[in-house]
Amino acid sequence: MTDSYPSSSTFSSANDATRPVTPSLPANQVHAELRRLAASSFTQGKLFERVMIKYFLHAPLYREKLNNVQLWEDWAHEHGIDGRDTGIDLVADTHGGDYWAIQCKCYADTHTLQKSNIDSFLSNTGKRWGDEQFTFSEALIVSTTPRWSIHAEQAITGRMPPCIRLDLTELTDDAGVDWSALLPDLGLEKTAPRQLRPHQQTALDDVVAGFTGADRGQLIMACGAGKTYTALRIAGRQVGAGGRVLFLAPSLSLVSQTLREWAAHHHWDGIRTFAVCSDSKVGRTNEDINAYDMAIPPTTDGQKLADGLASELPTGHVQLVFATYHSIGVVHDAQQQGAPAFDLVVCDEAHRTTGVDLKDREASYYTRVHDGEYLKADKRLYMTATPRIYQDSAKKSAREKDQVAEIYSMDEAYNYGNPFHRLDFSDAVA
Repeated sequence: MTDSYPSSSTFSSANDATRPVTPSLPANQVHAELRRLAASSFTQGKLFERVMIKYFLHAPLYREKLNNVQLWEDWAHEHGIDGRDTGIDLVADTHGGDYWAIQCKCYADTHTLQKSNIDSFLSNTGKRWGDEQFTFSEALIVSTTPRWSIHAEQAITGRMPPCIRLDLTELTDDAGVDWSALLPDLGLEKTAPRQLRPHQQTALDDVVAGFTGADRGQLIMACGAGKTYTALRIAGRQVGAGGRVLFLAPSLSLVSQTLREWAAHHHWDGIRTFAVCSDSKVGRTNEDINAYDMAIPPTTDGQKLADGLASELPTGHVQLVFATYHSIGVVHDAQQQGAPAFDLVVCDEAHRTTGVDLKDREASYYTRVHDGEYLKADKRLYMTATPRIYQDSAKKSAREKDQVAEIYSMDEAYNYGNPFHRLDFSDAVA
């Protein structure tokens, strides 16, 4: 077999493919196609680098952040830097003027990635390069295997610049691109847009109608009814070009999943996304993902978020911030630094925002979302499948205690608004 792959110049602009959209390939088939097209592991790796250039330039989640993606040797040559192997395979330059270092690891899916496989890359991403002292703001490792040794995971934890990892399974699951069109000619098509189901359309209409006379309200939908996508379409109706949406969820995994889904299926002309997490393990469960498994590099810095929200936005675009409740302090800090109010805040798993605040303690991460001074927003939507309501006797008992400052229960319209729409489990399965 003769190995061949396009030159890097092929990737400087988008490919407006016109072929019919077909189902995306699973990761194992994409990997098999790489092996079919390239006989040796070396050339498979080189092909994978070029495939990833194409992916980053077309995937909805990344194309809104990146101006260009180049092979390391091409970028180094342009900037008068020695282009010898450093472990850095690709360099992406962002619309904000930063650079991302990217390493592409093409291994069998049974291979366990070792710390020694990424040491050179991690070492070099922290250096200054060339006469102009270029630095990398983020580091990404993309691999065809999801298996990492504990030492490799430890090596990317808490690094500067921050490092995230992406595996081929996650990327091929993204609905925003069609990998079956990516190989062998490296053309790329966007998948067909998702449509609202009848019960989701009803929910959308009810929420939009509810917001005409209220700035807070509830969307109660059974598990599996598609709250996340419905919320996206609600945001699309409520927030126009130049607007800002904050999506809050209780875990990094939900934040990352929602970020990917909204990026793939939104109906705006374009989006600018931000992921926010706290700088500690507060609120994290053993089942939650690590910050390095986020879909995009997250920030823990309120000033950095404020600067991003203040940057010029292309015509027709909106800004989307995805954060955990435990990182709401970062969003608050950003607004303290001048970030404007959000047009809409979507509170996922809103039953978690109930509870009791005590007078001698700070408000909890979850209940701070109700405070219009702490978190400035025009409208708030509280979503849950299981609204939490405290009995009157429990409220009365709590209020009789001097140390109780506030009780949050989802039957109180002052904090939560009224239910705009309700789809119970029995209705969902009917």
